[in-house]
Formats: sequence, structure tokens, C-alpha cells
Amino acid sequence: MDYWILISRLLPVFILAFYQNTTFSQKAQYSFETDFCSCSGTFDSTKYSRIQLRNTFTYLWNSTYMQNDAIAWSPDDIKNVSYRKIDDECKSRLEDLNSLEFVDNDFWSKIKEERIKATESTCELMKITARAWIAPDTLYAFKTDDSLCNFYREALVDGDSKLIEAWIYLNEAMKNNNGDPQRLQRIFDQRSRSPRRLEYARQQVMTFGWWNSANHVIFHEGNSYAYQDEFERLFIKINCDCEED
Repeated sequence: MDYWILISRLLPVFILAFYQNTTFSQKAQYSFETDFCSCSGTFDSTKYSRIQLRNTFTYLWNSTYMQNDAIAWSPDDIKNVSYRKIDDECKSRLEDLNSLEFVDNDFWSKIKEERIKATESTCELMKITARAWIAPDTLYAFKTDDSLCNFYREALVDGDSKLIEAWIYLNEAMKNNNGDPQRLQRIFDQRSRSPRRLEYARQQVMTFGWWNSANHVIFHEGNSYAYQDEFERLFIKINCDCEED
């Protein structure tokens, strides 16, 4: 048989074998843990890397809760609010979101944009609120036309009787949304008779009045119901070992 004829017949076989080997080498494994499951999946490494999957899982799917608080749960906790720690955490989170590699598809690119915008909004509010414990007029740096935000802000800046009035208003609003309003009223009555009543008023109005109102008007991401399904779509196949109820 002619040498070149033999080569022409064997060439498709070689190409097919090479393609199959290459396709096999494109498959890689990635493992991750959710609240209730341990999962391992096979993915196509030509589409995204293990690092991109890890970053997408860690920084985009997972919770965005900040480790540091700008609010205080009691007057004695106010001293623990740290602007520096909040600022450091915000810078670190935003640096990660802007510099790390993530899965680059329509869904996760949109989530990344929303996560950055939401983090920026939350960080701005947190830093303003943290400073306002010492300098209440710092709250004017937060730009809003929301009437409830403005009401609580004016009370915190003016203090004294205006702060007490806002505290009374807040207590009534909280009672309307609580399953045990009598208990809330007992706590309020006890605190309002305390020598520290202005401290209680400031802590309550700042935390449950100002913060909740301002947090309501800033940008937040949409719901995360689709995150798990969209993340699992990145795999050729996936197996999860989950805890039983």
C-alpha cells in the first residue's frame, strides 16, 4: 500500500484519539461546602478555572454580612464601634471584588456588579453611622430625601427633648410590629425612668430608627434564590452529600 494512502487513512484515527485525550484533560474537579451539603463537581477547565469557581462561590454566592458593626445593641456597646475596623474591612472587600477573577458569564457578572454596588452603599452608611456616635451631624453626609431618615437624623443631631420624642415615636412603631408589645413598653418605661435615659434614647434611635430607615433606602442586591442553581450549572456533573433533616 502506498505510504501516503496509509497515512491519509490513519490520520483521522490519530486526530480522533488526540481530540478525545484533549477533551478528557479539560475536565477538572472542584469541591465546596454549603450549610448542609458537601459537594464535588466536574467542570470544563477551558471555560473557567478552579480559582474562578472558588472566588465566585466565596465572594458572590456566599453571604455579604459585614464582620464589624456600625450600630450598638446597648449604650455600653457604643464604645466598641470602630470606624477604622469598618473602613479596613470595606477596603478589603471592595479590593477583592474588583481584583479577583470570577466566572465570567452574564449571570455572575451581573451579580458581581450588584455586589460591588451594594457593598459600596452599605460601607458608606456604616462609616457615616460609626462617626455619628461621636459627631451626630456627620449624619448629614448621608444624602436622602426619605422623611423618616430625616426625622431620626434631626432628633439625633438636636438631642435632648427632640431625641426623647423620637424615641417615644420609635417605641410605638416597634410595638406595632412586635408579638409582645407589652414587654416592649415595660422595657421602655424602665429605661425612660433611668438616669441614663438619654443614652438609651440615643442608642435606640440610632440603631432601630436611623439605621433601619437609612438601610432601607440604600441599594441592595436582589434575592439569592437562583445562586445555587446557577452555580451548579457551571458543572458537567455534581454530587452532593447532604445532612438529613
